[in-house]
Amino acid sequence: MNTVKTNENKKFGKNVYGVVGLVSRFANWNADFDKYPKRSQGQIYASDKALKFVIRRYLENKGKKVFYSKGFDKDSGKVLSYTGKYKAMFGDYKGESDRKVIKNLLSCKDIKFFGTVATLSEKNDSSSSSSSKGASKNIGIRGIVQFSHGFNLNDDVQVIREVITTQFSSGEGKDNSSLGDIILTDNAHYFYGFSINENNISNIREFLLSKPDNEEEENKKSKKNKKQNTLPLEDFNEEQNKQSEDYDVSELVSFTEEDYDLFKKSCLEAVDAYNSASKAGCYNHFAIFVETDEFTYMPNIVDYLKLETEYDENDNEFKVLNLEKFLDLINSYEDNIINVEIYFRPEYIKIREEDLNKLKEKDFITIKEF
Repeated sequence: MNTVKTNENKKFGKNVYGVVGLVSRFANWNADFDKYPKRSQGQIYASDKALKFVIRRYLENKGKKVFYSKGFDKDSGKVLSYTGKYKAMFGDYKGESDRKVIKNLLSCKDIKFFGTVATLSEKNDSSSSSSSKGASKNIGIRGIVQFSHGFNLNDDVQVIREVITTQFSSGEGKDNSSLGDIILTDNAHYFYGFSINENNISNIREFLLSKPDNEEEENKKSKKNKKQNTLPLEDFNEEQNKQSEDYDVSELVSFTEEDYDLFKKSCLEAVDAYNSASKAGCYNHFAIFVETDEFTYMPNIVDYLKLETEYDENDNEFKVLNLEKFLDLINSYEDNIINVEIYFRPEYIKIREEDLNKLKEKDFITIKEF
């Protein structure tokens, strides 16, 4: 293969490490199958999938193309499989090369951020002919953004079970209403660590920016396959559903400043923006973004945070972040750090005064209330 010259100006050229914090007040941020908050050996935690879910909905509401959202077959009304969703958005994959499929997937903002393991197969697709049942593709794309699990750092959190009655009887012919319950946390503070590393998809970048030996044949297949979009999703507009030959490939495989700004906004707003019965009472309240050169690798910053309880003059309790260990971490990496941004909402969480003063002394650190 002949390598196409890379547009280096589109490379992000740095790594980012940080934290997304949220509070769950009389809500249940991430329940297990028993309806209680996820927990292990007494530690309340949350899946990274819970945060990615609300970020995907946030991206979708901003008009971005999102792959991981529930779609339905327009005829049967059944939920689409991974293969069905791909066909609904991009047409039949069987006539496409791996290169073309990867371009289509990376055009979805959530896959560009978080990656995917794509298994495209006609095995369970009843609309496919018997001759195409064996056709399949397996493609893995590692996400540029990686989240850890979220951990509650408030040792005083209480789990509350409320018994409720419904407006319906417990069974036909019975007089009593049925009973149910709601499981809540009174004041859980979840913190997720994350990293942004554009080199996570360096192999995909190299592959897509190289010129295929059979480029002419691929273009013919693409034009033919463009007409085979047999399962259109009604809520996808023409711009979102454009074909991969219109893509700027160097942008697909680069984490741009626009992507970074969008990601930061989602880390500060996505939880607030999502409303459901169990998540009403969940709010974004803290975030850290540490930008370093692209050859610096930092540990999970959540391990360097400590949540403490303090009281005001009226004996009202409030939560305070002790950032002493985080400051030590920043000092040890200072030569490799470009800048640091810290956001917090003082109505939900505060920063210890002595740590706040030390942070303000560093000219590469910006602290903002939001």
